[in-house]
Amino acid sequence: MFRLENMEQVVSLAGLLHDFGKFTNRSSSYVKNIKNKEYKTYKHPVLSKEFICFLEENKIIENSELLENLKELVLKHHESLNFKEVKLSVKDIENEKLQRIGNIVARADNYSATERRDEPVENNQKENTHWMRRPLNPIFETISLKKDLNESVSSYYAYKLRTLNYKTIFSQRLASGKDANNFKENTEEELYKHVCNFFEEVKKINSSSYDVFFSHLYLLMEKYMWCIASDTQTKISDISLFDHLKSTSALVLASYKYHKEKNILETGNQPREKTEQFTVLVGDVSGIQNFIYDGIKSEGAAKILRGKSFFVKMISDVIALHLIREFELNLTNIILTAGGKFYILLQNTEDSMKKIEEIKEKLNNYLYKEFFGQLFVNIVTLEANGDEIAKKFTKILEKGNRELNWQKDKRFFNQIKENPIFDVEYRDDGTTALDRLNEKFKEMGGKIPKARFIGIRYNHKADNKESFEVIENMSIQFFKSKKDIDISGKNEKIDLVISLNNVEIVENYPTILRFISNYAPLEEDKSSLKSFESISNAATGNKKIAVYKADVDNLGMIFSIGFKKKKNVSDEELEEEDEKNKKTDFRSISRISTLSRNMEYFFSYWMNSIFEIGKAEIWLVNKIKKEIDFSNIYVLYSGGDDLVIIGPWDKIIYVSYFIRKKFEEFVTENEEITLSGGIAISHPKLKIINGIDMAGELEEKAKEIDKDKNALTLFDRSFKWDEFEKIFEFAEKLQKIYGNKEERGIITQAFLYRCLNYTEMAEKLYESLSGIDKSSKAGKDIDFNLLTYVSKFEYDYGRNILPKLKELESKIEKNRKKLEKAKDNQEKNKIEKIIKDNEEKIEIIKELRNKFMEEINEEKGNFLTKYMRIVLNYIIYLNRK
Repeated sequence: MFRLENMEQVVSLAGLLHDFGKFTNRSSSYVKNIKNKEYKTYKHPVLSKEFICFLEENKIIENSELLENLKELVLKHHESLNFKEVKLSVKDIENEKLQRIGNIVARADNYSATERRDEPVENNQKENTHWMRRPLNPIFETISLKKDLNESVSSYYAYKLRTLNYKTIFSQRLASGKDANNFKENTEEELYKHVCNFFEEVKKINSSSYDVFFSHLYLLMEKYMWCIASDTQTKISDISLFDHLKSTSALVLASYKYHKEKNILETGNQPREKTEQFTVLVGDVSGIQNFIYDGIKSEGAAKILRGKSFFVKMISDVIALHLIREFELNLTNIILTAGGKFYILLQNTEDSMKKIEEIKEKLNNYLYKEFFGQLFVNIVTLEANGDEIAKKFTKILEKGNRELNWQKDKRFFNQIKENPIFDVEYRDDGTTALDRLNEKFKEMGGKIPKARFIGIRYNHKADNKESFEVIENMSIQFFKSKKDIDISGKNEKIDLVISLNNVEIVENYPTILRFISNYAPLEEDKSSLKSFESISNAATGNKKIAVYKADVDNLGMIFSIGFKKKKNVSDEELEEEDEKNKKTDFRSISRISTLSRNMEYFFSYWMNSIFEIGKAEIWLVNKIKKEIDFSNIYVLYSGGDDLVIIGPWDKIIYVSYFIRKKFEEFVTENEEITLSGGIAISHPKLKIINGIDMAGELEEKAKEIDKDKNALTLFDRSFKWDEFEKIFEFAEKLQKIYGNKEERGIITQAFLYRCLNYTEMAEKLYESLSGIDKSSKAGKDIDFNLLTYVSKFEYDYGRNILPKLKELESKIEKNRKKLEKAKDNQEKNKIEKIIKDNEEKIEIIKELRNKFMEEINEEKGNFLTKYMRIVLNYIIYLNRK
C-alpha cells in the first residue's frame, strides 16, 4: 500500500481515471453488483470515483486528504451541468483552490475530447447495437489521402473484446444484414468477464510507491482498454478509452505544473483560453544509419548489427524516460517514441526551456565523445495553447519536424569547436576505440534474443558485460526471468523494468510495456546467434542470403492529411469551418498517438511474435500452398513503420509477401495504406551493409512504379503486390518440370539461361515500343534484331522441348490403354495419377510457350516483358548447386 505524496500525483491520476467509469458502465451486470449506494445514479463519474474507493478498500492506496481530493476531482470533472440529479460539476467542488484544479482537469478532458467525431449514430445503428455494447472501430478504415471523409461513411470493422496480444490487434469484419453468426457487438457476458478480469489483476498490485502503482495500473489499462471505445455515441468510434485517458492525464499534469509555477493556483487568476501553457517537445536521434553499419567486419556481424539496431531503438526510449524524470512528469506525457523520434508534452515555463537546452547539450556532449559524432540528439520545442493541442496537433508536429531538419546543419556545433579531433586510441593489439565499441554491441547482441525483461538504472555506470550504458549514467541490463530481476535488484537498485514483448507486470518494480522485434535465429545448442553464412545454408539451391527492406508508403501524408475531412481545403479554411462547429479535422493528439501505437503493435509486437512461432502458410491461386519458415529469418530492425529482415534468399521472398498480406489485413484492406519494399540477394561473406544499401535502392525503385506505390522490387524488376501470386504461381509450376540432364527434366538450367536472353530482348523491344513518339514515323527507334526473340525461342523450343512434350503425350496414351485393362482400384488410382501429372506438365509447357508468343502491348507490355525475368531467375537460383 502507498500514500499519495503531492498534488502532481493526484492530478495525474485524476486525468488517467476521470473517465474510468466508461469502462465499468459498459457491463450492466457489473454495475448491478456494486454495493455502494451513495449516489442515486451510476453515471460514469460516479463509477470513476467508485474505482478509487475500490483501490482504497483493497489496501492499494492509503486513505489521506490527497486521496479525498482525487475522488472529488474524478467525480466532478465536467464543466457542464448535464447531471441534474446529482452534483457532478466542477462548480460543485467547495474548496476554491481544488475547484481551480478541477477546472484544469475539466479543460484537459475537453481538449482531449475534441478527438470525437461529430457524425451522430444512425437509427439503424441504435437498433442493432446498444451504446454499451458498441465495439471499437479501427483507426485505419476512414484514413484517405484522396477522398473527402464523407459523412455517410460507415465502419465495417471492429475489434473483438480481448486483452492485448499479437492476435487480437487484428480487427474483424462486422456482420451485415441477417448474418447473425458473425461479429456485431460485444456481448454482456464478454463485457462482464473483461471488467472482472481487470479488477482481479488490479487487486494483485502490491506497491509501496506511487511510481510502481502508476506504471502497473497504466500497463493494465492498456492491456484491457485498448479495445474499449472512448465514445460510443458517434457513427464511428475509433479512439480507445486508453488513448483518451492517456492524453488527458498528460494534459492535466502539464497544465497543472504551468499553473503552479506561474502561481496561478494561489491567486485564482485563470490564464486566458489562448495562453500557451503547453510545450510540445519534438526530439530526433539522427545519424542512425551510419552508426548501425559503420565499422562492421564480417566476423560477428550478426551480433554487432543486432546490438546496434537494438541500441538505437532503446536510445529514444531512454532519452524520453530521462526527460520526464527531469521534469517530474509521468509516463503518459510521452506521446510516442518510434523510429528514433520522441514526442513529449510538458509545461511551458522559462525554467523548462532553459532546462531543455541544458539537457540537450549534456546529451550531445556524451554522444559526441562516446560514439565519435555518429549519433546526435536534436530537440526543438513548440509552444501551444489547449485549443492548438486539441485541433492542430499534427500541424505542431509538422512544424517541429521542419525545425529539426533546419537544425541538422548545426549538428555538434559547440562540441566540434571544443574538440575537433577524435582520439581513436590505438592499442598494442591493433584495436581501436571503434573496435571496442563494436565489441560492446556484439556482447549486447548476444543477450537480446534471450531477454524477456530489461532493467533500467539511473545514476549508474555500466560494465559493458552485464549492463550497458545508453546515455550518461543511465544503463540497461537484460534479464531472462523475473527471478533474475529480483536477484540483481537486491545487489543494485533497478529503477524501472521494461516488459519486453510480454504484457505482464513485474512485482515491486515500476514496469512499462515495450514491443521490440528482436527475433534472431540461434544455433542448435541455443547458445549463440547464427552467422549469416549459417543462415544462407538454409537456402534452397543457391546458398545466398537476401535483405528485405520495406516501409509504409506516404506515412507522413497519412499523418498530415489522412484524417482531414476535406482534402483540398487549406488548414486556414478548416479552422474557419471548425469555428462554425463544422468539424472537418480529426488530427487530434489521441488519434495521432493511436495510429503510432497501432503501427508499433504490427511492426514490433506482431512481427516478433509470429517469427517466434516459427511457421505459417499462405495459399497462392489455384490452391498452391506455400509453407513459410521463419526459423532462419533475422530481424535486424522492425518498428515504427519500417523493417529490415535478413534470411535465406528463397525464404525471404515468401516472408515478404506474408508480411504484406497480414499488413493489408491489419489496416482493414484500406487501399491507401500500403507497403513497398525491395529484396537484395547477396553473398553471406560480403559486407552486409552492401546488401542493406542495395535493398534500400530497390525499395525506392518499388516506390517509383506509379503514384500509388504498393510494390516490391525483386531481381531488379518492380511489380505491384497484387501481381505476386500470378508471378510465383507460374514460377512454382515451372519448378515442377525442371530437372538437369541426369534427372531428365523437361526444362534445364541451360534452357532457362537462354530464355533469360530472349526475355532481355523482349524487354528492350518493349522499352523501344513504349518510347516511340506516335507523331513520328513508326519504327524510328526500334532495333529490329530484337524482334528475333520470338523465332529464337521457337527454334529452341522446337529442338529441346517439343520432343519431350511428344514423349509425354505418348506416355499418356500408353497409360490410358493400361487404365482400360486395370482391374485393381489401387492400380487404377496409380495410373490415373501418372496421367494427371503428365497432363499438368503438358499444360505448363504450353503456358510457357504462350507467354513467349504473346504479342507485346506497346503501353502495358505483357507477362514476358514485366515478370518473366523474375520467374526465370527464381528457378535458376532455386536449382543452382
